[in-house]
Amino acid sequence: MNLLIGKLGGLVFIVLGFLLAASGYRAASTGYMAAGIVLLAIGVALVVRKVLREIKTINGDGRQGVEG
Repeated sequence: MNLLIGKLGGLVFIVLGFLLAASGYRAASTGYMAAGIVLLAIGVALVVRKVLREIKTINGDGRQGVEG
């Protein structure tokens, strides 16, 4: 459940960041664009962190590849 909340939170940050950056671009507001880019970066970091943690949990040791 915690994994789902983390991914969902990351996706919300990505959507809000994109909307804020796009509206800042449209209004020629550097502050809104910068805030949107920061939110995008936070969202991407959250999603990547949760996915990597999920992969590590599935594999047991975090390694990927062919076993043998």
